[in-house]
Amino acid sequence: MRGSQSGLIRGPQDFWSGLCLSAFAGFMFWKARSLPFGNGIYMGDGAAPQMVAGALFLFGLVVLGRGLLRDGPRLGYYPWRGIFFIVGSVALFALAINMLAFVLTTFLAVLLGSFASRECRPTEALLWSAAVTGFCTLLFPVALKLPLPLWPAGLF
Repeated sequence: MRGSQSGLIRGPQDFWSGLCLSAFAGFMFWKARSLPFGNGIYMGDGAAPQMVAGALFLFGLVVLGRGLLRDGPRLGYYPWRGIFFIVGSVALFALAINMLAFVLTTFLAVLLGSFASRECRPTEALLWSAAVTGFCTLLFPVALKLPLPLWPAGLF
């Protein structure tokens, strides 16, 4: 839905998208601050992350500026349920992998992520979680021989 917007922000989608991109780039800079950038001959470990963050920051500013200067679409509906469950499942995996080991953490993360859809049925989610967990267990620790503990210490 386009049209003349009143106020400072004329294109809300562009403005907020640019702000998010720039904020994420700032987070990237902050996380890469302790890595050495290097010099003209030798690229340090922090060179690539900082250059990507810089490019993303500039791109975000361009998109943000476009939202201030040009009329654009309003913000639409965001599927917050899906965002909540997907981000939650990734966070669960990251926080629980050391404590619950690979099999249980993968099963729980896939189960939680399954509920991102309103069409999710508990039985199907349990079966899907078991299938994905079995596949990932065969792929990562077995086939690729990644040193991942399969079960929590003392469980078996």
